[in-house]
Amino acid sequence: MKILRLIILICLISLTAFSQSTADTGKNVLTVLDLDEVLATDPTSVSEKEFYEYSAIIIHGFSGSGGHFLGEEAIQWIRKAESSLKLKDIKLKKDEEYRNFAIAGSYFNDGKYNKALEEFKNMNYQHEIELTEWFISNKGIKNGVVKIKEYPGPIPCEASETARIEDDLYAFVAYFKGPIYRYDKAKDLHAIIYASDWKYDWCDALNFENGKLTIKLRDITEAGDTFIFDNATQEIYKKHRGN
Repeated sequence: MKILRLIILICLISLTAFSQSTADTGKNVLTVLDLDEVLATDPTSVSEKEFYEYSAIIIHGFSGSGGHFLGEEAIQWIRKAESSLKLKDIKLKKDEEYRNFAIAGSYFNDGKYNKALEEFKNMNYQHEIELTEWFISNKGIKNGVVKIKEYPGPIPCEASETARIEDDLYAFVAYFKGPIYRYDKAKDLHAIIYASDWKYDWCDALNFENGKLTIKLRDITEAGDTFIFDNATQEIYKKHRGN
């Protein structure tokens, strides 16, 4: 993930710089293409250098603090250009992880979880695989039995912790803009037990008593929602305010 962050930073710094040769000097000068011009370009006609530059412009144009939001047209432009270059025996390596992550994240943010899952599996991004699988099974759940899938080993999430509570058997950990995980210490298994539909509604307080986990989502404009998760039955329900 550290490598990905570095690649992203490099791409964002350099994405507006494009070289264009001039007949009078034979040197390169910088010019700027906007998003519409890039998307209007035939993806099968671009050079390897243009592909790196143009794909960076596309990704930046559909991204922000909330993540990546490339539509199908933008995704297909990138994929068609990739395929065309590979048919010419050009091996693409530069910022490939960045492009794939942006496409997978865009599918996820658009609710196209099956497509997102396929992309994340191709990248072997375990945390995103687990989160996407959770949304496929549980998106929107407020009351009912959570379909939990356990995975071997420690929690793979690298985001900052926002809350943690544990006893001799379990650790429950909430993450910034992320889900709440349960770690079974004896079995060395972890699982997502809850994830908010909106990433900005992350959990900022946890309490575990008598086998029940209280999940308090952060306050934004009013008191945040609170959920109760029964660790034995895997049932969750939304706690009424004032109770």
